[in-house]
Amino acid sequence: ILYLFRVFTMVFLGEARSPEVVSVREGSPTMVFSVVLLAALSLAGGVLIAFPSDFVRSAVTQIMGS
Repeated sequence: ILYLFRVFTMVFLGEARSPEVVSVREGSPTMVFSVVLLAALSLAGGVLIAFPSDFVRSAVTQIMGS
């Protein structure tokens, strides 16, 4: 776990090691929006993964009348 913390700090919190990295900027607003939208949909899919099976089960139960 300590090694993973070290890697995280080096990658995301560390200083740039080359001069080209300093001029890097964030993507366009369209690209950032796309990534945020995909992340939100992924989180929603992960949270709601149990609900489709419950919905199908209740729908089948209502259709069959049991």
